[in-house]
Amino acid sequence: MKLCAIMLLCGGWLVLTTSAQADELPRRKAGYWVTKQYLHRDRHECVDEANDRRIGIFGDEGKCSSKFEVRKTDTGYSVDAECNPDIGETATHWEITGDFNSAYSVKSTTKYSLWTSESKWLGDCPVGWKPGDMDGGQYWDGF
Repeated sequence: MKLCAIMLLCGGWLVLTTSAQADELPRRKAGYWVTKQYLHRDRHECVDEANDRRIGIFGDEGKCSSKFEVRKTDTGYSVDAECNPDIGETATHWEITGDFNSAYSVKSTTKYSLWTSESKWLGDCPVGWKPGDMDGGQYWDGF
């Protein structure tokens, strides 16, 4: 009886610690990615595993200082974060779908905005580009 109680307690602890572990976003396939987002220029970037681990799909996940929680969902991933030091910490929620090998979509919701983006893998990086090179992603002139 004592052994059963100990096994039950240990088993419960294992379930709790396993379920409490955070999920992690998959890394994008190495190569050339283009991201289209409403009111922004297309962002083109050359990605490899090391570069993608450092900056992630959001540009710089390291800027999400106080919170960055990833959960696997039935349709992809859900991320809750406190980000955007340019305007102060802002609660952000992302819903991400796709396979990260050929394409993925992001729907972002903050107190200030709602936007979606579509990213697509185009193949090898262009001649002269190296992992970490990026072009675009700025607001259009006039906004």
